[in-house]
Amino acid sequence: MAVSKLKRSTNYLILTIITLAILAVINFLSSRHFFRIDLSEGKIFTLSPSTRRLISELDDLVTIKVYFSKKLPSYLVNLQHQVEDLLDEYHAYAQGNLQIEFIDPAEDPKIKETVRALGIPQVQMRVIEKDRRQIVTGYLGMAVLYEDKKEILPIVQQISNLEYELTGAIKKVTTREIKTLGFLSGHGEPDIDNEYQLIRKELEKQYRVRKVDTTKGEFVPEEVNTLVVAGPKELGEQDKYIIDQFLMRGGKLLLLLDGVNVFKLTEPFQILQATPRPQPLNDLLSGYGIRVNQDLILDRSMANFSYSPQRFIRFSLPYPLFPRITKKFFNQENPVVSELELLVLPWTSSLEILTQDNPDLKLTELFKTTDRAWVQSASGGQRFELTPQRQLPPAPGSQRSYCLAAAVTGRFKSFYADKPIPSMVKKTRETIKESSPTQIIVLGNSSFISNNFMGNNFIRQFSFNAIFFLNAIDWLTLGEDLIGIRSRVVIDRPLKELSEPEKRLVRYLGIGGMPLLVIGFGLIRFLLRRREKAKLV
Repeated sequence: MAVSKLKRSTNYLILTIITLAILAVINFLSSRHFFRIDLSEGKIFTLSPSTRRLISELDDLVTIKVYFSKKLPSYLVNLQHQVEDLLDEYHAYAQGNLQIEFIDPAEDPKIKETVRALGIPQVQMRVIEKDRRQIVTGYLGMAVLYEDKKEILPIVQQISNLEYELTGAIKKVTTREIKTLGFLSGHGEPDIDNEYQLIRKELEKQYRVRKVDTTKGEFVPEEVNTLVVAGPKELGEQDKYIIDQFLMRGGKLLLLLDGVNVFKLTEPFQILQATPRPQPLNDLLSGYGIRVNQDLILDRSMANFSYSPQRFIRFSLPYPLFPRITKKFFNQENPVVSELELLVLPWTSSLEILTQDNPDLKLTELFKTTDRAWVQSASGGQRFELTPQRQLPPAPGSQRSYCLAAAVTGRFKSFYADKPIPSMVKKTRETIKESSPTQIIVLGNSSFISNNFMGNNFIRQFSFNAIFFLNAIDWLTLGEDLIGIRSRVVIDRPLKELSEPEKRLVRYLGIGGMPLLVIGFGLIRFLLRRREKAKLV
């Protein structure tokens, strides 16, 4: 009996040791091989492949200091747990090259001074305790440190865009050379300090941004990697030559070229009109297979336009001159737009795809309208009619799909290869006749990222506009690393577009369907009761 009892005790002990050993091995392996099942749409609670690749390739120690107060209101506790989970995943993929520290600045006055110097503010938060509402202060900031460089996330408000901001910060501090973006200026373009102020703020999280003035005949500075040509009203031959030679030296171009001049919008809106705008870059673009048309696109898939026909009166109604591009009309094979679900372009022009005889170039359509779109054209200086109540319907059989944006990649041939250098250009070198492999993106609209259009809706209604623009910049300048992270956090689920017969059917069913159901139900009940009475008789 004693021997049997000792044997059972020994078996239990061995089983316990084996179980603990298995758990220890599982814990050891899980700390080095992170695994998580994420059922959310867009997989926003797990790191994207781009982030995992970037983190795993770190070759030196990066420090993330999380300055979160320990005593946070109850509605922020979940945010804190989500941040901790996300950082655990970062740490797991970094293979020891990422150090994460959680610090409460309230515990040490010196840390408070350090945090203030970093630019992380105290945040006022509402707390309700014992039927009393009060304001408390705390910290919700992060700092990414590497060698003598740092990037600050002053306030972490939500988890949805934290991965993009954090990965972007890590990429920026570990990159030896910060890329420079140039915006062409001096030709009536929107000013990046005024009309493009919001988008410039977003760009400066990852790039240096500067103006490039070619009116004095000077070439684009060598430090500029990508040049944005947005809405120039006129370009001289020297400007076109300088743009051409920037492309020839391997620079990347983002061309936002308007086919019309829209009259300046002021409130109250009385009349909106536009006139055709000559496009001086069309001769260069024609050689690459693209032309920007002097027209305006209208589409049955449209966004709403809010306007004031007179003071103190405002209307919001569907506006076909604000075409609404949805997921199925984006090129699913191009990373710039493959993850996008929505884009709204105000008063945009179409692109014409031409034949070109350069086998070294590849032209890709990025997105297009629905097949229920049509154009408004003007000839002889005639004005376009933009007033919402006076939109012209499409002519019978005129509706079709139109290209709105395109990308061209490959080796480009100079438009000025066999032409003299314009006289105003400061001749510091000979004309480059053929480029190394490079890229351009062309869109017939420059106002879709302006402050006037996005305004206070920058993060909400028109957030996809900013995402497309930032994706285009990243693709041209950095490649595809950050695109997938940014695109997956904004999801649009619009109602299905209905044809006019379908709309009438839904309307009639809504008006008469319920009464008919009630009448049918009453009739069935009446017949059943009459049958029961007949059985009793």
